[in-house]
Amino acid sequence: MNQTTQHKTWDLWNRVGYLAGTVTDDELLHLSTETLLTRLFYEEDVRLFEASDTQFYCSCTRESVPTCCVC
Repeated sequence: MNQTTQHKTWDLWNRVGYLAGTVTDDELLHLSTETLLTRLFYEEDVRLFEASDTQFYCSCTRESVPTCCVC
């Protein structure tokens, strides 16, 4: 990732963090996902995709963890 891309990415995450900080507890509890995102990103073309289940998987073993970080 070049420096310009890194700067743009940082700016975008900074913006998301700022906007997320404006959400109230009441909004989180009572608004639909679509309404909340549309309000936060009203200047953007908000697109929601169908939800899918996620699952965490780690291929680490108890034997491999002690050797993964060598200082």
